[in-house]
This record gives sequence, structure tokens and C-alpha cells, in this order.
Amino acid sequence: HFWDWACGTDAPYLDYLAVLGVVLGTDHVRKNFYLSYQPGVDGNKRWEFYPWDMDMTFGCKWDEKTKMNLCDVLSDKSGYQAGVIKPGMSVKYPTGSGDFFNVLIDNVFKDPALHGKVKARVCAIVKSKEFTTRMPMLIDALESQLLADVATDPLDRNKGSKAFKAAVSQLRAWVVGRAVKLGFDLDC
Repeated sequence: HFWDWACGTDAPYLDYLAVLGVVLGTDHVRKNFYLSYQPGVDGNKRWEFYPWDMDMTFGCKWDEKTKMNLCDVLSDKSGYQAGVIKPGMSVKYPTGSGDFFNVLIDNVFKDPALHGKVKARVCAIVKSKEFTTRMPMLIDALESQLLADVATDPLDRNKGSKAFKAAVSQLRAWVVGRAVKLGFDLDC
């Protein structure tokens, strides 16, 4: 049942992988999601997927030594296939190398038909009006809503409004760079 739900006609799991591939949500590979087999409103059971803790997006990395999220410089350079088992990677946890894998993700990307569907979804996202026009509008709206609070919050990582505005500008540039990179890599 799960494979049909995840990768069948509607394929919500493929959509999920495509979205996280676009926004470089790397923390979903080994944790930060739940799967649950629940009865639907019609009484039939179905798989439900619950992502959570999405702070590792936009190319942010986790530093195992400092136990900190490193988002000082956003990176749009990584591919969209986080979680695949790389050649020579030890298929055990912990990996010891800092690279993480997910067997379900790896199986999806090893299947040429499913991999093609994820690639098509990634291309559709980066070419969509939602990503190219509405995402920058959302960033602008969030900036205007958060600016006053960030400027007065002594615990915020951005020390004052100038630093916050610079970080927001970096995010805007990241969106453009990500669309260009994926469009080029996938020949969208």
C-alpha cells in the first residue's frame, strides 16, 4: 500500500522529494518526518506523511562538531537528490562520513521512471509562477512583517535591521540561483 501511495498515480512522496530537492531541505533524509497508516474519512486506511523541523533548508548545513545549524552563507550549489546512497558509502547508521542516506529515497532515485517523475516535478517547480514570482513576494512580505521584531530581538542571529536585510537579500538571490542551477542541471 505504501509504495502505491508514495509513488503511484498521485505520488505525494515524489512531490515531497521534489520540493525538498528544490529548497535543499537536507534534514529530511534521516529524520524529521513521520509516516502513519491512518483511517481516512471514508474509513479506508491510507498512509499519511508528516514532515517537521524544517530549519535545514536553503543549503544550510549541520556542523556535527559545534552542533549548530550553519546558515551564514546559503548555498544553491547542491543537487536535488539528498539521501541517495553514494558509491562506497557504508550502509549503516551512523555513517561516520557525515553523509546520510535514506533507503526509500535511494530506491526512488534508482528507479529510472520514478527518478524521471521527480526531475519533471523539480523542473515544474523552478519554472512555476509560484517559485519565480510568488516566492519573492512572500519573502518581501515576511521581511516587512519581521523587520521590527528582528531589529529589537537581542537573541536573533541577525544583529539589527541592516544584517537582517542583508540576509533577506541573500535569500532572494538564492531563489534565483537555485532556479538557474536546477534548470541547467536538469535541462528544464
